[in-house]
Amino acid sequence: MPTPPLQLQSAPLIKTNEIIPESEQSRVRRLLQDIETDLENIDTKIARAQVSIRLLQDKRAGYVDGVEKLLPAVAPHKSLPPEILVEIFLQHAAEIAEQVIYRTEPMDRRLSQFPWVLGHICSRWRQIAPAEPRIWGTIGVNAVEYGNLPMLNEAFRRGGQSWLWLFAYEEKYVYDEFLRDVIWSQSKRITHLSLSVLKKTFEKFLMLPSDSFPVLEDIETTGRGYRSLPSSFQHIYSVFVAIGDSSVHREICGSLV
Repeated sequence: MPTPPLQLQSAPLIKTNEIIPESEQSRVRRLLQDIETDLENIDTKIARAQVSIRLLQDKRAGYVDGVEKLLPAVAPHKSLPPEILVEIFLQHAAEIAEQVIYRTEPMDRRLSQFPWVLGHICSRWRQIAPAEPRIWGTIGVNAVEYGNLPMLNEAFRRGGQSWLWLFAYEEKYVYDEFLRDVIWSQSKRITHLSLSVLKKTFEKFLMLPSDSFPVLEDIETTGRGYRSLPSSFQHIYSVFVAIGDSSVHREICGSLV
């Protein structure tokens, strides 16, 4: 409970309906006037304090805004050598790729957007990303979004002749050329291939010549009705196959028969 002011502590305690003497009534009236005056003074001080608090809050917000604008100028990544930044980018791409491989959900959009997003962070990253082929060595392609073929070809061009981790996701049949433009065109440099495509596209993939993928080491496939890879792919180190809705992967090391 709030502590009553000193004036009230010495006031007569009225607990009944008895009429108090005129002298006591006059004393109570003077006391009420004093209290009203004190209340006005208190309200004035509260209003001034509230104004001061708002001014301090505005001042603090200005400082916080200034700190947020200044911090990027001395951020640790500003002083990192380009080769260190590239290694960080590659590690991040590998982490996204692992999440895509070991989950049953569709391809993460971050995988298809990753190399391009780097160019939107700052001018320094925009200079580093296009010039480093390895950054463009992990590419995710969704058949529904694959209509932007110029951007896809530009991503392949920036990758040069370096190794390529290619993730191809096809939820519904969109293009006859999907296999040709996305997989066949880069077959000579694909080391890791993840296919989540329709059976029709997968069967076309199996019909490709056995020497189409000279550096291919891993294949990961997910879908319905897939049959085993033919023996022509026996140079592949390992294969991960998920049949139907099962999230269990079967690893086959060595030759495929």
